[in-house]
Amino acid sequence: MGRNGFRRTLRRFAALLGAAIVLTPAVAHAKWLKAESPHFIVYSDGAEDDLREQMLELEEFHAVLRQYHMLKSDNVPLRKFEIYLVGRTTTLQRIAPHLGQSVQGFYAAGTEDTFAVAVRTKNDNTGRQFLFHEYTHHFMMQYFPYPYPSWLVEGWAEYFMTVEPGVKEITVGEPSDLRAMSFQWIPMEDLVGKHHGQLKNDDSVHFYGQAWLLTHYMLSDDTRQKQLIRYMNMIGQGAGSLKAFEEATGMTMTAAARALRDYASKPLPYRKWTRRPRTDMSITVTALGPSADDLLLEGQRMKRGVAEDDRPGFLQTIRARAAKHPGDRLAELTLAHTEISIGDRARGEAILSRMLAANPDDVDALLLMAESRLGAVEDDTAPAVKLELYREARRYAAKAAKLDQNRYQAFYTYALTRSLEANYPTNNDLEAVRTAYVLAPQVTAVRMAAAQALMRRGEYEEVVAVVAPFANSPHGGEAAKAARAMLEEARAKLSQAPAAPAAAPAG
Repeated sequence: MGRNGFRRTLRRFAALLGAAIVLTPAVAHAKWLKAESPHFIVYSDGAEDDLREQMLELEEFHAVLRQYHMLKSDNVPLRKFEIYLVGRTTTLQRIAPHLGQSVQGFYAAGTEDTFAVAVRTKNDNTGRQFLFHEYTHHFMMQYFPYPYPSWLVEGWAEYFMTVEPGVKEITVGEPSDLRAMSFQWIPMEDLVGKHHGQLKNDDSVHFYGQAWLLTHYMLSDDTRQKQLIRYMNMIGQGAGSLKAFEEATGMTMTAAARALRDYASKPLPYRKWTRRPRTDMSITVTALGPSADDLLLEGQRMKRGVAEDDRPGFLQTIRARAAKHPGDRLAELTLAHTEISIGDRARGEAILSRMLAANPDDVDALLLMAESRLGAVEDDTAPAVKLELYREARRYAAKAAKLDQNRYQAFYTYALTRSLEANYPTNNDLEAVRTAYVLAPQVTAVRMAAAQALMRRGEYEEVVAVVAPFANSPHGGEAAKAARAMLEEARAKLSQAPAAPAAAPAG
């Protein structure tokens, strides 16, 4: 993407600040249903009518985001966003058993899958607001990657999450009741100058509400919108957040805190649209087989990883449940995944070999076989053996990528299997890792793999474009620190006199 990509993103952001909604055969009730619409795939253990309504709400929210951010309405995503809706927290804990009882859902973006899980709520909007908050993050990273400061990352998601689909007039920017109940002021220096993860526990909780308020304040006035663009431009060029904010707005942090308190004491302006009537939309709903009741959520848990202490019991559970569904594809895939990861690798690979013999083009089985070959590498594996295992994995990943060019997992795994080769990264390797990044910019490992390959080729401008949006991630942890270090290194390289590029290896 490089510097020009940053400028294009900034211009698009500036344009949208200066600124309809197009939303469409039934199945016998089954415990687990799968619904698919133009932008979403949703699995639910609830009623079909409710699921269809939720699909419409999601599509309508997506349309609001597209309208606000001035994206063409006919832009079809490379990957549809997957969501799992459950009826209660205890069901959600089948995927994440250590979540607290008050948690209503979570978003997961990893090398094996990207999805959200939420508890359906009928008496309040908590679950829906959670989904809208996380989908806003997903949407912005997909379509508007930029090194947003931490407060704006969360403030932007908070700003949109209270949209209420289905009403005659859609309001953007309403406060969340959940945040309002716990709102307390934190120092402006902390809000503007720190990453979310750097704050103390109490301030971390209150960060969201004040980030929403500051976002609201900056968007509610033409002059402040221009200041926000200037601030973001400075951030994109590597300026510190505090200094950039004060220079762009002409306010010290003390003055900004005073202005924000004054703004909060008055009625707040909101953006409103008249909702267009919903039109027919293609939503297909299919019933999943009985194995989904036993294994669908457990399969998603495997993609996130199972804690060491939980593995013996989990393995026993999966073996017992899969045995109830002989020959069932979901059961076989889930069992194979569990065996190669935390059980008997040979047994898992035998299942996958049998599946591939029956269907050589089974992309899921191909990817699991590639994962298993990579997983066979131990700390003490001899270099020559490790190289051969990587090459075995490559054959499976390459075929999966050829069969399904929307699977970021296949392109990422292919690039990983190439990383031990002396001529890595070739042009072909860069194409693979770039494809994975375009398909899944939300996945930290994918983003960092792309950046590392680009660093090795001296593509420093593109490195900045790839890692800068993640470097300010409020929840990035150690990976965000690594991104910031790589960002500094790439910018340092760019500040030096450019050297003639080395000849690209053949790919």
